Amino acid sequence: YARDTRVGELFASEELPDRGKITQLFGDSATFDDTGYRGKVDFVFVDGSHHADYVRNDTELALRLLGDSGGLIVWHDYANAHWPGVTSVLDGYSGHARLRGMTHIEGCTLVFCHVAAS
Repeated sequence: YARDTRVGELFASEELPDRGKITQLFGDSATFDDTGYRGKVDFVFVDGSHHADYVRNDTELALRLLGDSGGLIVWHDYANAHWPGVTSVLDGYSGHARLRGMTHIEGCTLVFCHVAAS
């Protein structure tokens, strides 16, 4: 899916006033070199592989990208019967110091968390 040319197509076609502030990153998050982005991101939308190992990796990656300044993480496909790895991993983070504010938006498959600055 990461190589699918349709991914991000709607976003790319929109005229957005702050579009220059948004960088879409494509590729396999398990091999992504985050060096140039660590601590420089303020919003991460996680909608990658739904396997538990990837959900853990993507969550840790999101925390590194936000860095000490904090920001917002949104995960997709929580409470989706087709992707139980997403739900089980995110539920496992409930006691994590930086992710205590995770909130499932009732009626949909999104979870968000405002990660406070550390």
